[in-house]
Amino acid sequence: MTRIHDSLFARLFAAAIIAIVIAHLLAIFWFQQIQNETPAPQPSVEQAESGQPGPPFDKRIIIACQLLLLIMFAWMGSRLLVKPVRLICDTAERLGGDIDSPALEIKGLRESREVARNFNAMQNKIRGENHRQALAIWAVSHDLRTPLTRLRLRLESVEDEQLLAQLRQDLNEATAIVEGCITALRTPGRNG
Repeated sequence: MTRIHDSLFARLFAAAIIAIVIAHLLAIFWFQQIQNETPAPQPSVEQAESGQPGPPFDKRIIIACQLLLLIMFAWMGSRLLVKPVRLICDTAERLGGDIDSPALEIKGLRESREVARNFNAMQNKIRGENHRQALAIWAVSHDLRTPLTRLRLRLESVEDEQLLAQLRQDLNEATAIVEGCITALRTPGRNG
């Protein structure tokens, strides 16, 4: 069952609604202050010291508060939006460097969980493909050892020294390639 409050959209929408409601409440308060405002003389020093009320609340403070709240909610909304995107970037970078790294935890918002599941599935598919390729290379390398050994034995019957030297060089290169493949597949820490 899908929970609407557990999505990035729902959280951003809620943050925007809250920002708008607060901005409107502050605007209503501001307009009420304007309506109630009557020109009053500046309080004297004696009035200020006696605790009598001074001039009405300054409108610029209300506007500044509205702006500050809107900026704050926009920042919070942006942070919420960036978190799953940052997860995608970090995960792609990590998998690019080490396909055998641990799987992602499936947690957070619905979108984050879905991204984690998809990255884990992709990682498993790549691991499986790497494993199949490694097995194929291993099998071909081992299968080539026998014909290479037979060729080495047959070279002993070649009498032309120049041809024999060229054939041995070709055989040594082929053997080095096969041995390199086998060594690479035995090396721990390789991807695949």
